[in-house]
Amino acid sequence: MRPRGSAYRADIDGLRAIAVGAVLLFHAYPGRLTGGFVGVDIFFVISGFLISRIIAGKLAGDSFSLRGFYAARVMRIYPLLILVLAATLVAGWFALMAGAYTDLGWQTVGATAFVANLLFWHQANYFSAGALDHTLLHLWSLGVEEQFYLAWPLILAAAFRFGVNLRATAILIALASFVCAVWLSSHNPTAAFYSPMSRAWELMVGALVALYPRTLARPIAESATVTGLLLITAGLVLIDYNTPFPGWSALLPCIGTALLIYGEGSWFNRTILGSRPFVFGGLISYSLYLWHWPIFSLAAILHYGDLPHGAAKIGLIALSVSLAIASFYLIENNVGLRRHLTVMRLAIAMVVVALAGLGIALSGFPQRPINQNPRRRFVEAYKQLHRTGLGDAYRLDCDFMDPTTGSTRNAIPRDCTVGGARATVFLWGDSHAQALSAGLRAILPPGIALAQVASGGCRPSFESLAEMQRDACGRSTRLAIDSIRRLKPAVVVLAQRQNHARTDWNALATRLHGIGVAHVVLIGPAPEWIPSLPDIVASNLWGKSDTHTAIGLDQDLIAADRVLARRYALSSSLRYVSLETSLCDARGCLVRVPGLPYDQLMAVDYGHLSPEASRYVGRTILAPAILPMLKITQR
Repeated sequence: MRPRGSAYRADIDGLRAIAVGAVLLFHAYPGRLTGGFVGVDIFFVISGFLISRIIAGKLAGDSFSLRGFYAARVMRIYPLLILVLAATLVAGWFALMAGAYTDLGWQTVGATAFVANLLFWHQANYFSAGALDHTLLHLWSLGVEEQFYLAWPLILAAAFRFGVNLRATAILIALASFVCAVWLSSHNPTAAFYSPMSRAWELMVGALVALYPRTLARPIAESATVTGLLLITAGLVLIDYNTPFPGWSALLPCIGTALLIYGEGSWFNRTILGSRPFVFGGLISYSLYLWHWPIFSLAAILHYGDLPHGAAKIGLIALSVSLAIASFYLIENNVGLRRHLTVMRLAIAMVVVALAGLGIALSGFPQRPINQNPRRRFVEAYKQLHRTGLGDAYRLDCDFMDPTTGSTRNAIPRDCTVGGARATVFLWGDSHAQALSAGLRAILPPGIALAQVASGGCRPSFESLAEMQRDACGRSTRLAIDSIRRLKPAVVVLAQRQNHARTDWNALATRLHGIGVAHVVLIGPAPEWIPSLPDIVASNLWGKSDTHTAIGLDQDLIAADRVLARRYALSSSLRYVSLETSLCDARGCLVRVPGLPYDQLMAVDYGHLSPEASRYVGRTILAPAILPMLKITQR
């Protein structure tokens, strides 16, 4: 089980076990270990350390060969990767709708070419509610690593040949990449997460540990280990999906990992990380990482958007571990088999890519039985609506965050902030404010315009303006406040998804009054569903006539709405409008838009109002609250 060689360190494998365990727990129980995804960053540092140590040693001994290095990497990575890709294509045939199977084809091609991170850069938010729909999303990290393995050996070899200082080279690359990561984390979080330019510094941290080898005295090693453990633990516990990453916060797991590597010989490294269970966990970590996400993803898709709970989820974890162990012994640790696969490997890879390409060319094989399932078609229709059908209803052009690329826009169209001849209503907030746009526009009579500055993930606040942020939220805030000063709207409508208690809404309303606003209306949170309302209807309410349901309903939001309603009931600065009070009762919350066909749901996903639901909310809830402020009687 244990690799041979004097350079082998059992504690590094133990550290791998911590990394893969953190990722596995984060994916299985995301609410329990909010920063578990930093296990990937631990892997990056380890990879940078091991590869740089190998290359530097061979360069010093004049035995390094680029061809040999790349051949070894392919031999290490490809056999199991191709097996997982092939197995996922087969399983996806029975589980995925045509559109998703087409996407899987692209993901397979991207993974085979080690560019999955570049593909997902433009397709998927790693932390979004729909992340589980992307069956090979986890392979983004393999893309980053392999791109590093492609470039770094060339840089090291060139530096060594021409007498350039290897350490200085590594430091310059690490600093440049870190600056890029910090900047992108604020300006384009999706690019920051997936780009090799913003991730390279993490691997370079490991490289610098290899290029600055140190044998620490026992007390210093013990201190380094304790400090490293504290930093990694802080990263696992304090970091979450709201944390700009991989910026400053990524230093916690990366520096922590570097310190643990330096802590060779400490009690924790010898006794815990070097123990047989931890070492074995590290040895199967690559297999476990490859297998677990496709298993989780396909199970969630078959379970209508959510991982099974309880014993079923434990069963998925057990299946992942079992396949990882089998893969380790049968493929990874089977040197003879891997040698025999040398000729066959390219042919097998070509077959897998050809099958994936065929799925792309034939639009995901829409004739498969699963594509005829009415429940699956129903859910898929709402996913498609969410992807491409909300632009006009939500006025997504008035969002400083481009929803198609995740990048920050420099500006939004001027007609987003044009006032009306008679009066102006101004909508300010995040994507849940955007969801009110269609309803507000539907109730406003001629001469009264709806101006809108609403950017995904950006709450209405004066703080972004004070901090002079240049990201999407900073730009959104500046334009909103400048436009409100200029337009002096009769009504400003504020809305955001959550965290209402963190804002002093009376103080915010007072500041708005101070720059010319006559009335301020705060809209409470809309009902939210886990995993999503379309999934809940398909899995629990199909064919039923229920108008309301509490299945999957986020009860915490309902409680938060009650607190807000009490707190601002007598406010002289703003009018609080509760959506939950009108849309929910003892049975739960409204599922379908009243008066419309069965398939017209209130939400397109977990909580964003559908266009028809927005218009219903506009007529029944917003109009009675807002039109009197404009001296207009609702018809």
